[in-house]
Amino acid sequence: MVTKTILIADDEAHLRRMLGYSLKKAGYDVIESEDGKRALELVEQVGPDLIIADLMMPHVNGIDFVKRLRGMGPVGEIPFVLISAGRKLSDKILGFKAGADEFLNKPFPLDDLMGVVERLLSARSPSADLENGVGKYDRGGSANPGLGEILAISRRHERVFSLALVEIAHRVDDGTRQEEIVAVSIARTLTANIRKADLLNVYPGDLFSVVMPETPREGADIFVGRIRSELVDKDYLFKGKKLPVTVSVYAGTASFPDDGKEEGELLHIVKARMMADPTARVRVGD
Repeated sequence: MVTKTILIADDEAHLRRMLGYSLKKAGYDVIESEDGKRALELVEQVGPDLIIADLMMPHVNGIDFVKRLRGMGPVGEIPFVLISAGRKLSDKILGFKAGADEFLNKPFPLDDLMGVVERLLSARSPSADLENGVGKYDRGGSANPGLGEILAISRRHERVFSLALVEIAHRVDDGTRQEEIVAVSIARTLTANIRKADLLNVYPGDLFSVVMPETPREGADIFVGRIRSELVDKDYLFKGKKLPVTVSVYAGTASFPDDGKEEGELLHIVKARMMADPTARVRVGD
């Protein structure tokens, strides 16, 4: 059996040593890098089977690392785990949108990391691909044009596009670990519903906008409704038990050219509609 190689990229030497020791003890080969730039070089030189990378690193951060990785041909399919000491939901959403397969918040139990490593390596094996009928996964990590460019293209070619503004708030009363599990689940749900052509922007306060080319407002409303339903109605589980989660989703949509023909105009309308959202959904913890 060929030994799997895992790349650890983190500027904290003690964390690299700790993770490296545990992974070697579990039977993996380990290579290390203290920054994202050197990690990308190691990807090309070694071609590891899995990557664990910190979100905040010198030269190339974790999100830029996974974005570049996904554009590197065959090695771009390497499973990627982002780790971070930050607690922001927006970091998780940007990480998954960039192409990360998993996101863990520091400090995390080593058993959690080992479980993630085993699952991702197993899913990537050729036999698993044949068994599940899985081919290459389109992660949607390619760069999208900005709102201004989409507006210019739509105006020039007389095409429609829509803008959705979504605010998601959540709370778990049972502790930090459960809070992170819920945040990761929310981030996965949001990014799974965004198409490759859509433009995602993240703002402070768990506020997100999605620009949807070639989509009328009715399509944006369907997107928002699906997000609401999936986030508010789902059960959030921890060790097989349902968590007492409070989730609220507020949203507004607007379309070009019906609701406005300038960027500022569209943003003003979509913000006003979000603030007056008559269909806001709130799920109170049970």
